Amino acid sequence: MILYRKQKIAFIHIPKTAGSSFREMWRQKYGPWEYVAKLTNHEPLSDVVEIIGRDFFDTLSVTSIIRNPLGAAVSHFNAVHNNHDPKLIEKYPLLKGVPEMDFDQYINWYVTSPHVHSYYDYLTLDGEIPSNVNIIRQRDAVKIPGMPRINITPKNKPGLELLDDNTTTKIKKYNKWAFDKWYG
Repeated sequence: MILYRKQKIAFIHIPKTAGSSFREMWRQKYGPWEYVAKLTNHEPLSDVVEIIGRDFFDTLSVTSIIRNPLGAAVSHFNAVHNNHDPKLIEKYPLLKGVPEMDFDQYINWYVTSPHVHSYYDYLTLDGEIPSNVNIIRQRDAVKIPGMPRINITPKNKPGLELLDDNTTTKIKKYNKWAFDKWYG
């Protein structure tokens, strides 16, 4: 989670939802942020609250962006699979072996990896979205005035055509809560 203590605002960054763009917009407005994380900047909300405490968390205005999990999974695949930076695995050891996977193998990893979290994990405490968490759909977030466009998948990369019935079913099962709540 990205935290601005002075402004009492925070951002839950779900991968491949326009979070880097939103984070950059806040950086331009508020300056450097503080990461609150055990492992990466993409942490389940319960882990973040364990670090900062529930009382402090409840004083924050928290924002997160969601995206249809099918599109997010394809975008994540493209970001990892097509990244030829040799330092990627050094920076994110949890991705070891992932860039060599085909899409079906990747989805199997995606829905079983302890390092990939569902929207439910990112957004809930005790089974509920806390009242101080504001959720913006990606399609609305990209229209925010002044929001830069960062980490956009190039048009020459595969898109939703990668999905077949099998991979779609796996992603929908893994993020069932999000599909039931927003994408049903």
